[in-house]
Amino acid sequence: MLTRPDSYQELSGTAIVTMTIARGLNNGWLSKEVYEKCARNGWEAIASAIETDGKVHICVGTMSSEDGSYYLTRPKIDDDSHEIIGLIFAGIEMEKLVGKTGRSE
Repeated sequence: MLTRPDSYQELSGTAIVTMTIARGLNNGWLSKEVYEKCARNGWEAIASAIETDGKVHICVGTMSSEDGSYYLTRPKIDDDSHEIIGLIFAGIEMEKLVGKTGRSE
């Protein structure tokens, strides 16, 4: 629930979209002028969600519901492998992108 500040922070979708944009940039499929800032912003959001001890807090897998309270009460877990893999793939693509552009900011 992206419009609710009391909702759990979305991360897995951000990781997948960031990975996809970075991969598109790395393969020359997307324009750097248009999409590089998007990839960098996505990575900044991902990096800010990783705790100093490396833990990533994630909401368990979620089905769909029309009941908003369903989303607000989903259990949280640390380092779920199904979610972490998206973060890893995003990191790999961003590392390639930083290597190509020579900029890490």
